[in-house]
Amino acid sequence: MRASAADKRKMQREVRDLQRRLLHDRLTELKGLIAVAREARRAAVKAVQSDCAARRVALREQCHARKAEAKDAGARDVAGKRAALKDERTLYRRVERTGPGKLRSTAKERRQESDDEVRSNLDPQMVPVFNAVRKQIKASPRMTRTEAFMHWVHENPDEWEPIVHAGHDREIAKLIGEYEKLERAHHRAKSGRSAVPF
Repeated sequence: MRASAADKRKMQREVRDLQRRLLHDRLTELKGLIAVAREARRAAVKAVQSDCAARRVALREQCHARKAEAKDAGARDVAGKRAALKDERTLYRRVERTGPGKLRSTAKERRQESDDEVRSNLDPQMVPVFNAVRKQIKASPRMTRTEAFMHWVHENPDEWEPIVHAGHDREIAKLIGEYEKLERAHHRAKSGRSAVPF
């Protein structure tokens, strides 16, 4: 019986040793898997970071290009308006110098000139201004409605310039809205890709 009890204890020791070795081997294996997972996580995070950095650079360049394009378009528009205003002032001065009797319009011409005809005679940028003040513009024995409007423009730059600028402000607001939409989409894409499940 004693030999049997000694064999039993020996067997129990061997089982415990075997269990310890198995646990040790399993722990070693798990440590290796954790190290591999950590390395995979680091690589995934680096890949996402470099992808996001490249996209940020591309978006920044795209935004700078659009900003420069908007500035150039605005500068051309302003230059065109200044030239048109200068031409209109020159025409107005010429009309003023020619005297009252030489450029008279007939009553029939003044009656026939509708709002659409005035609009067709104007620079497209001035049409919103005319639409805003058209009820104030009346023909006279010496001027058509188009001439009366141009006279009003010459006399009231503080009233018509904000109307023209409001159109530019709407366009700028639209560009800003597009830019912010792109930024939000970029941030959503960035946050969706950077969530690594480790």
